[in-house]
Amino acid sequence: MNIRKIREDLGRAKASANRNELERALALSLLAFKELGNQAAPMDLRGDFREAINSITALAAFREHHAAPIIYQGGKEREAFVIFARVYKALRAQEMQEEPYEEAMQRKIALDRTLKEAHTELERGKVSEADALYTQALSYYKDENAVFAMIARQLMEVDEVVRALGYLKKGLAVMPGDPELLELSRKCTERRAELGR
Repeated sequence: MNIRKIREDLGRAKASANRNELERALALSLLAFKELGNQAAPMDLRGDFREAINSITALAAFREHHAAPIIYQGGKEREAFVIFARVYKALRAQEMQEEPYEEAMQRKIALDRTLKEAHTELERGKVSEADALYTQALSYYKDENAVFAMIARQLMEVDEVVRALGYLKKGLAVMPGDPELLELSRKCTERRAELGR
């Protein structure tokens, strides 16, 4: 057991927590716990553990993952280690799920470009080609919820109400009860009755 290294890691963990850097604070404290092994912390290290644990558990981001307070007791470092390891793992998993910026930009550009191409085809009267492009555009969709209403409106402009209803239905599956989509669905249904389709 390297007491100097444990003290340094805990000090850096506390400093990171004070800067609101939860992930780094957890990583450093986990290093200290691992250096300790399965042994109880020596008396002269318990204050360092207590300060680091209190600083980390006071962060709002930590409490999102573990709401119950952690009362540190010398000799029970293993309990805090297990909780910290679980929160750290959850943070890393969350980070992995987030879409990298570059990837998000490429996807959004592809979505916009495909929607523009679809609208151009629609203006040329090539409805099937436009529909295929709208379907392709939705493969780039992640959380741009306005896309469903936009596609439906463009199709409604050329009286393609049946196709428009299909996209509105997809939108309502993602956003049940959305007022804009419900209103467009109502208008679409009325227009469909007028056209006798």
